[in-house]
Amino acid sequence: MKLNAFPTRGRPSKDIVQGLEEVVMLTQAALSIVNTQRRVLDRDALQLGVGLRPSKRDAAYEVTVVDQFYQLGQRHFERRNISAMWERPFLTGQRGRPTAVDISLFYEGKGREVRVEFGRYTKEKLRSDAKKLNALTTQVEPGYGNVVNHLVLWEERATSLTRIALLAQLERFRRQATEVSSPTMLVEVLMASSVDLFAEQHDQHRVIDVGLFKVTPR
Repeated sequence: MKLNAFPTRGRPSKDIVQGLEEVVMLTQAALSIVNTQRRVLDRDALQLGVGLRPSKRDAAYEVTVVDQFYQLGQRHFERRNISAMWERPFLTGQRGRPTAVDISLFYEGKGREVRVEFGRYTKEKLRSDAKKLNALTTQVEPGYGNVVNHLVLWEERATSLTRIALLAQLERFRRQATEVSSPTMLVEVLMASSVDLFAEQHDQHRVIDVGLFKVTPR
């Protein structure tokens, strides 16, 4: 089961909704695949040492989700004349590994680049990734000067999937987006979506909430 919710009264235009839902749907598909694989393989992980438990591998988990999103989206992007780049680099003049955005989508013929950061939801994650995207907005690829910044963040919970719970999560996303906004950037939640996840036990509930955010320079 899956539920979607939007922060504005009334439903956004059909084109906007379709674009938002497709990004979130691909993320949810990637999360479902990676999460199921991980849960099945790690059923006995609690018997391992603390340093080997799944909770210590969150960074690798996020990378795997982004990789799966990229793979699932390839045909979808190609049909729409969108070129996708994983780990889109930016030259900052500093030593070491270049700063990168998880995925960039280049809309051919429209001059638009959509940059997307992914990860587990926390207020600090929302703040730090929003600041990163905002700071990079002025660095553009020739021919793609219209930059749009998005964050796709998720949070898992062990409760039933209900619209009441989804709306409460949407309100939390909205409130915290307002709190992390600043005089130099506006952070908005565009959409929240909840979907059931694989569960090993009978009558066990596992839901993942996905928030889609937009970051706009002020």
